Amino acid sequence: MFVTKIGIDLGTCNSLVFLPGRGVVLSEPSVVAVTLSENKILAVGVEAKEMTGRTPDTIRIYRPLKDGVIAEYRITEAMLRYFIAKAGGKFRLFKPELMIGVPAGITSTERRAVIEAGISAGAKAVYVAKEPILAAIGAGIPINSCSGHIIIDIGGGLRILQEKGNRFDKKRKWILPLLKNVNYKIIDPTVEYKPDIVGDIHNLPFDDNSIDAILCIAVLEHVENPFKASEEMYRSLKPGGYVLVYVPFIFYYHAQKGYYKDYWRFTKDGIDLLFNKFKVIEKECVRGPFATWIKLSPLGRIKLFNYFANIIDKIIYKKGSNQVSGYYVFLEK
Repeated sequence: MFVTKIGIDLGTCNSLVFLPGRGVVLSEPSVVAVTLSENKILAVGVEAKEMTGRTPDTIRIYRPLKDGVIAEYRITEAMLRYFIAKAGGKFRLFKPELMIGVPAGITSTERRAVIEAGISAGAKAVYVAKEPILAAIGAGIPINSCSGHIIIDIGGGLRILQEKGNRFDKKRKWILPLLKNVNYKIIDPTVEYKPDIVGDIHNLPFDDNSIDAILCIAVLEHVENPFKASEEMYRSLKPGGYVLVYVPFIFYYHAQKGYYKDYWRFTKDGIDLLFNKFKVIEKECVRGPFATWIKLSPLGRIKLFNYFANIIDKIIYKKGSNQVSGYYVFLEK
């Protein structure tokens, strides 16, 4: 009832709603269901997404945003009205002020469309800000300072911060002292994993040439378009910046229901094609074929078998084989 300020991140796939003092209060798909006969909004967010593929021809499912900007004005207006009502309640004494995050490359026309949609949805005033700036402020990065080194860990693959909700490996605690003098931030699309920055690898919320180094460990096999992800990492990275990637080749299926799927496997030639824009591409296999076979078998639970399997691969030079578990890839822009 007394909510006067609302922050909204309008995403192509998902949208977030933030309230001062309460944090992110809403995270729902950017999806709207419309009845064609009456031209009426039927459902928004989770409810609309659940209707996808289950509706008659008289109902159409819309994703009103494309690349973070408005593609369907009226549908976006309805979605904003839904977010405002859900965050601030249907009965409000005051119209709220909106702060809406927009892509860095938005045009003046697209910017004006966002403001007008917010006003039409019931806002007193609408302010727009570039997503990279908002992401940096939210992550605690000093945006007025030109010093410091920013390292972005996509998906939290280092697994060194137990409080972030990612899988935690205490054996990797030795890395923590090495990060004291850098600005280490985790980016992940899932709020529940408590990342420093909520964002998608297909559309990284960073300015061009702004990041010193990127870690992308066990991520690319789970994304729908690894080529787009590679382009985004290249765009965000400073000239001379580094990327460390892990990708699998022969490895077991390891999707996580409700979080990510398992799409891809990568060969040496595929890695060269995927990262062909980078100045330096260095590949190092993780396990040879014999060690991979042991790891995937029940014997892989016994450390001694893994140890001897690696030795056998080295002796017969099977680590030079293309039949490996996966690769660590070092890249330089």
